[in-house]
Amino acid sequence: ILFLIVSLSQRLLAQENATQMTLAQAQEYAMKNAFQIKSSSYDAVIAKLNTQALLGSGMPQVQASLQYNNYIDLPTSLVPAQFFGGPPGEYARLRFGVPQNMSVGISATQLLFSGTWLVGLEASKAYAAFQQQNVKRSEIQGREMVATAYQMAQLSHENVRLLLEGKSVTEKLIQDTRLLNANGFVESQDVEQLELALNNIQIKINEAEQQVDVAHDVLKFSMGMPLETELVLLDPIQSILDETSLELLTTPLEMETNIDVTLVREGLSLRNLAVKAEK
Repeated sequence: ILFLIVSLSQRLLAQENATQMTLAQAQEYAMKNAFQIKSSSYDAVIAKLNTQALLGSGMPQVQASLQYNNYIDLPTSLVPAQFFGGPPGEYARLRFGVPQNMSVGISATQLLFSGTWLVGLEASKAYAAFQQQNVKRSEIQGREMVATAYQMAQLSHENVRLLLEGKSVTEKLIQDTRLLNANGFVESQDVEQLELALNNIQIKINEAEQQVDVAHDVLKFSMGMPLETELVLLDPIQSILDETSLELLTTPLEMETNIDVTLVREGLSLRNLAVKAEK
């Protein structure tokens, strides 16, 4: 009894410290932490910065320079003294220059016309828009992945629950069959078959419990959550299935707003700009 009390208290304490999430909360968590969404967001930022850099390369460029020299000891040159009326064979030491000097320079350039630059700038903007659409696609796929993993985790829990119920029913049936066998109404072989069935159910329960751990890890990975986090799922599987079925039945299929169609259209525009650049 003491062991059961301690075990139950530890389990309740673990559940209190665990992270509890509904499906909607899990999806919102993934929007901020999932690796795939973060990666596409970084690509969109890089594309935007590249567009700004390309735009800046065509703007007026002004460069200024300043150079200052301070000679601690001016260079000395040896010149034959006879050049200055001196005796032959002797040399005069001469120093040229000033101890300090400074020079200032300024230049300006402007790209007046470049067809490649103009098309490249247009393509860069289109690519930045393409990456923004790719971010939306990653978010949609991220929500779908989390929803699928959430459902699988809850189905794993439901599978364990049904197996435990089947185990309880089988145990009760074994007790009743043993009484019937003791009174001579059934053979002992019937009891042994039920005991074998009970062992098989226990094996399936152990496998199902392992599947629960795997399903939780898959869900955490899709969310970008550390695997060591204790996670408790709040939405029951039946409500999730009902909501998903209702959404599939009531949501019309609009190809023009489909994200995959939009990405293909954006990619076609980029290829047309590549043809334009070659022209």
